[in-house]
Amino acid sequence: MSACLGSFDRNDKISIINAHSVCSKGIKNGVVINIKELTDSIDGLIKQLEEKSKSKISSVYANITGHHIKTNMAKGRINISAKDNEITRLDVNRVIDMATNTYIPFERYILHIFPLSFIIDEQLDIKSPVGMFGKKLEAELHIITALASCVQNIAKSIRASGIEIAELIFSGFATANAVLSEHEKDLGVVLVDIGAGTTEIVVFWENNIRFTEVILVGGDCITEAISKELKISFEYAELIKRRFGCANPRKLNNDERFVIKDGRWQKGITRRYLSEIIEPTLNDMISQIKSKIDKVQILKRVTFGVVFTGGTSLMDDFLEVSEDILGMPVRLGMVKDVISNIQNINSPDYLTSIGLVKYGLLKKHKKIQTISLNFFDKIKFKWKEFIEEYF
Repeated sequence: MSACLGSFDRNDKISIINAHSVCSKGIKNGVVINIKELTDSIDGLIKQLEEKSKSKISSVYANITGHHIKTNMAKGRINISAKDNEITRLDVNRVIDMATNTYIPFERYILHIFPLSFIIDEQLDIKSPVGMFGKKLEAELHIITALASCVQNIAKSIRASGIEIAELIFSGFATANAVLSEHEKDLGVVLVDIGAGTTEIVVFWENNIRFTEVILVGGDCITEAISKELKISFEYAELIKRRFGCANPRKLNNDERFVIKDGRWQKGITRRYLSEIIEPTLNDMISQIKSKIDKVQILKRVTFGVVFTGGTSLMDDFLEVSEDILGMPVRLGMVKDVISNIQNINSPDYLTSIGLVKYGLLKKHKKIQTISLNFFDKIKFKWKEFIEEYF
């Protein structure tokens, strides 16, 4: 679990001032399993960041992930009520409300609404309908939702630590803000963030999210395979995976050896043998990712291939193996359009937090620049109303 503190510098560049990470407790695969333990972890994290930055933190942009995250395509259609048939922001609001109320069940909570296109009297691919004329308005939306109970548990854990929530963001969207350029999002790119227990897949095209999915595979699957095969603890298996792991055993020979120790015994093994343990689990993981990506209808329009983030993607030869299996160009995700003096700012531990900082600062910056906010900023979920309703 990590947190970052950032601001705009004198040149209007986003600057990450401080960052801190802790070992999280009380949450597994994005789902809260112990509210008190999670609250204590959050409280400790915030206090450490406050101490580093010598400032008081009262609210945060937080992320949410997990297999319960779902994506829906929704459509709405309304008649324009104005006598002159001019479409207003209220009309856009109405058509989006109709779409969400029709397609999203009560137990789901809307995190993000991405308008893909509008139709005015059968005129397709309208991007901004406000001010245009027509008798009928249709909307096609991409909606990301979470299980309401999971949102409630995360909200309670954060608020119990004395922190308010400015907004809750899907983790994949936050990470994308950190490592993808606007050009990549426009011409098409796939983000794959491999976490410990889950992997997030997000597809962008024309500056909109077109596909999202969270699957229950991650770096822990590889660690468990090592732990079982070598009969060592999970923690020790994680350590040697990070130090000696390689995705392709054929790139190694039997000359590279290291010693594993567990209590009173020790033995030497080769990196190649460790890689042979890793390979089937890793290849299965990438194959599962490929099967999800292949479902995306607009995949042929994706120009920039796949961008990987997460600790597993740092493994030796991971990118080469992934490129062979996926059949697409791949690269490692690095922080974009952010300045910082923090040495390990590109660590996978901080990418999502940096994305949250960028999102929050840019949103506030837009509010400063214009009094009349874009409508789609206003239709974000009403977090405070949700908290008051359930707590």
